[in-house]
Amino acid sequence: MIRINFVKLPLNYNQKTIENAVCKELRIDKRAIEHFTLNRLSVDARKKTDIKFIATIDVFLKTNESTVLSKAKNINAAKALPYEYNFLVNKEGFGTNPVVVGSGPAGLFAAYILAKGGTNPIVIERGSQVAARVQDVESFWLKGQFNPASNVQFGEGGAGTFSDGKLTAGSKDTRKNLVLQTFAENGAPPEILYTAKPHIGTDYLRKVVVNIRKQTIALGGKFLFNTQLIDVKTKENIVVAAVVKNEESAYKIDTDCIVLAIGHSARDTFEMLNDKK
Repeated sequence: MIRINFVKLPLNYNQKTIENAVCKELRIDKRAIEHFTLNRLSVDARKKTDIKFIATIDVFLKTNESTVLSKAKNINAAKALPYEYNFLVNKEGFGTNPVVVGSGPAGLFAAYILAKGGTNPIVIERGSQVAARVQDVESFWLKGQFNPASNVQFGEGGAGTFSDGKLTAGSKDTRKNLVLQTFAENGAPPEILYTAKPHIGTDYLRKVVVNIRKQTIALGGKFLFNTQLIDVKTKENIVVAAVVKNEESAYKIDTDCIVLAIGHSARDTFEMLNDKK
């Protein structure tokens, strides 16, 4: 794969425009191109009379890449490897099902990665699924009826489910690409994969969160909604169980691994953990 940086594109660019730009930058005929994708796209508005896009384009060729680069003599073009995330989860290292507490961004992706690794995680979420949660939030906004366990802070997707969906994670963290790819695979606009300031939007986010949950379940994960962590059992300073409660009862889940992705509003959980030192 060849990656070309700093490619200028007009505001009304299309696939043909990109193809022509690739041919010009690499000095090749379009028949040499297998396919290409936008890797990054940002707006250059420094000159008000010449606003344009600056793109990074990944190109896959039918011909020898080294030969093409040698002839092109373009300092902005070089060989690159397609992005691939290595799932560093060894299911043999888990004696029991890991328990993930919270289904916000951190918990959702922790469960997804653990499920990818074959560990069959159990997700504990004190709030409701997206559909029921939307009703609870709208009841509060319209009628002032507040549900302490299902609101803008608590519930599937976390506080982000009711944000406007701007993604502002550090661009140098390679895991960002996994997050964006997962979002796109689960219903987010494909443009988030290459735009400089990706934006999903609440309507998309609600669908994406549900789809990631379904993928996690398909991989062996389990979700327990309206279920709150109330205690952590340890033996000789090692975690042995999570105690949870739902609307019906409290019970114990045997586990040697608990991922706390509880957000900043779970004050009662912080208090419990502090009391247990």
